[in-house]
Amino acid sequence: MPPRVNWKGVFRELRLLATQLQPARFFALYVLLFIIVAAYVVGYIADKLGRIQ
Repeated sequence: MPPRVNWKGVFRELRLLATQLQPARFFALYVLLFIIVAAYVVGYIADKLGRIQ
């Protein structure tokens, strides 16, 4: 079972970073976070499909 993620805490930290970082760095961090979440979702779906077959 994949680990649980505290999304409220993640978004709270992103808001804090947005106030402290320059916009270009913040958006780069946001893109990195999106890639991590997308990889997590794809891995989760692949795991579920692997169990069905």
